[in-house]
Amino acid sequence: MLDYAPDRTKLPSTIDIGHGVIQAEYLNRANNVAAAINRRIDPHARGEPTCYAYKVLLPPNAPDALDDHHALCARFEAQMIPAQVDLMSVTTFRHPHEVPHHLAWRRTLAFIGEKCVDHFHVAGIAIQHVPGLASRDSKPHIHFLAFARILRGSTFGSFSPLVKPGAKALVGKEWAAWLKVHP
Repeated sequence: MLDYAPDRTKLPSTIDIGHGVIQAEYLNRANNVAAAINRRIDPHARGEPTCYAYKVLLPPNAPDALDDHHALCARFEAQMIPAQVDLMSVTTFRHPHEVPHHLAWRRTLAFIGEKCVDHFHVAGIAIQHVPGLASRDSKPHIHFLAFARILRGSTFGSFSPLVKPGAKALVGKEWAAWLKVHP
């Protein structure tokens, strides 16, 4: 499912996240925001959500009408600039198997809401996967797909720090600090 350019920055082994940027084209294949989101909401391609959970996350000043990923994608695509390359950032927060899924979800959403959505004014969608349900050994994880440009009201503006160099290290440092305070 790799549809993004991964950030290969090395982090301490205690910080179990991945990060990258979904671009308009990756490995000679065209990307768009709706398809990138749908690949994660329905990873088994059944035509319906098969992820464990998902939720749209909006900055405080965004209109309620964008609290639907279809509407949010349509608004973003309508406001893309010509030849825009970066579409979204994707950050994956992995959790130990022993952490209850509801706790991982609540803890990660709180972090994303405060440190990404509210602080950077990005809109996005959090998507939880539990690979064990499909007989896979990978850790349960939550993807946060953030639109590449900040959202003020209903207008996508400048590019977010989450698509710029150093974003993985920035999020990783904040995540480690968050987990110390919110075990």
